[in-house]
Amino acid sequence: MSSDNKAKETPSERARRLGPATSDRLKKKQARTQRVHVPLDDDLADRVAALKSDVESDRMYLAKVRGNKGSDPERQESMEEKVELLKKLKAELRENTLVMKLASVGRKRYEQLVEEHPLSKEEKEKLREGNADANLPDFNPETFPAALVGASCIEPDLSEGSYVDDSFDPPRTRYPMAEEIWDEWNQGELTALFTAAYQVNTQRRVVDLGEG
Repeated sequence: MSSDNKAKETPSERARRLGPATSDRLKKKQARTQRVHVPLDDDLADRVAALKSDVESDRMYLAKVRGNKGSDPERQESMEEKVELLKKLKAELRENTLVMKLASVGRKRYEQLVEEHPLSKEEKEKLREGNADANLPDFNPETFPAALVGASCIEPDLSEGSYVDDSFDPPRTRYPMAEEIWDEWNQGELTALFTAAYQVNTQRRVVDLGEG
């Protein structure tokens, strides 16, 4: 079939041309996903991080001592005690960590979300202050991130309770659970969530199958 004819064919004609085997394989394509781990106990997370750093310092020190044909039994014993404590704290931290799974919403839904959150004239002027040639984002950076995370987060399901708000022009889908997160979490946590949501919706996974 010529390229012109391929461009004119309908989806059903294309499916028949590709055959059931190809069609079935295409249906198996899964949405890209990514997980973000959010500690629910910051003090515990800090203790784990500090203890990991201490253990690493002990290991480096002891390796240097052994390299000089020496030994430090007290430091070795102290490190081993820290390692055991670290195991316990890590297990406790795993139980106090929220794992958020984000999945691509698909091209059409992503583009719809972008259209629901356009930059206003005032926002464009603000972003261009001092730099008239600045590249502007395709979306409103104040409202789009929460919406994208709300639509993309499937574990836990942040789309629960979502609704279309007609008071905006254009109307936009509101995600109350995601908006609450945006009001209460710190900027670093929000950046991690939005980055994950943005990546699963805009980036492709690269697989190197090798030459052989």
